[in-house]
Amino acid sequence: MAQSMQSSGGVVFQLPGDRIITGKASHATRKITPYAPQTLIIGLPGGCYDAKYFDAHPTASPLKLAEDLDIPFVALNRPSYSGSSPMPEYDASKQTWMQAQGPYIVETIVPAVLKTVSDAVPIKNVVLYGHGTGAAIVTIAAAAYSKTFKSGNPLPYTLAGVIVSSIASSAAVGGPAPPTIADGPTGFPIDVKDAVMINGPGRDFAPEEVFALSPEIDQAAPQAEFYDIAWQWSTYWEKYAQEVEVPVLHMLEESGPMWGPDGRAKQAEFVGALQKLKNGRGPAASTMLVAHAPHCLELSHAAQQVVLSAFGWAVATGRAKEFERSTS
Repeated sequence: MAQSMQSSGGVVFQLPGDRIITGKASHATRKITPYAPQTLIIGLPGGCYDAKYFDAHPTASPLKLAEDLDIPFVALNRPSYSGSSPMPEYDASKQTWMQAQGPYIVETIVPAVLKTVSDAVPIKNVVLYGHGTGAAIVTIAAAAYSKTFKSGNPLPYTLAGVIVSSIASSAAVGGPAPPTIADGPTGFPIDVKDAVMINGPGRDFAPEEVFALSPEIDQAAPQAEFYDIAWQWSTYWEKYAQEVEVPVLHMLEESGPMWGPDGRAKQAEFVGALQKLKNGRGPAASTMLVAHAPHCLELSHAAQQVVLSAFGWAVATGRAKEFERSTS
């Protein structure tokens, strides 16, 4: 049985094979709160960040707002980050790092988290909320969930929708690919990372408290993960986007170095692929282009706008699923 325990790092969920996944959780995942939504939001941070990404903004982090609004929210340390076990072995000749992690998220990690949370509070739906590399993995995970649902052997929960924050078709900061994954980087120097992730003209895109936290919330990424998002994602993302059959909220910064200067065109390309579902109509896809904001939307001055929009969308999507069940 999956178990959760409080620790200095937050929560720990037991996975099959003596593996664990760690993270941080809002109080609404541990005790029944009147009128709390029955939708669990699970946050998956981007590359070079762990669950603290969702708890770093001084006033409007997802975890802080989830606490204030009684929203069940769990921010996970993805496999190989901050005490979470590595993924099981996979065939790297057939799958990339993220292609292997997407199905693992929906088939193994989400059921373990949901089982634990559902022992304490009534949860009917799940919404995955990924940022950056985490959003790419959420896209792959949603495609895997959709495929499993259509197979007639669905997973034991309802994925009501996914939120993909700051992801597009190809990173503009990759440069030439290293000869092998083992030659690839695991992150950026802090000053470079700040410039790419949270900086604006005159350091005016994020609170000074966030810049001060940069060394603390910085994490080394697995080399295979960094290589994948920088040099492989652009070759296969569209296939997965076209297999997603759950509602999607896509949020993207309007400018910045991560996706190049034309954020609007990149967003149109990504959302267009979502809406071109193979053999039928694509999912309902809402879009949000965030002006005057950096790649790490949830760390920026736009955090309140972004997180409240994301939470409102997640709650509405969950309520729509509940209504659908009650009338079917």
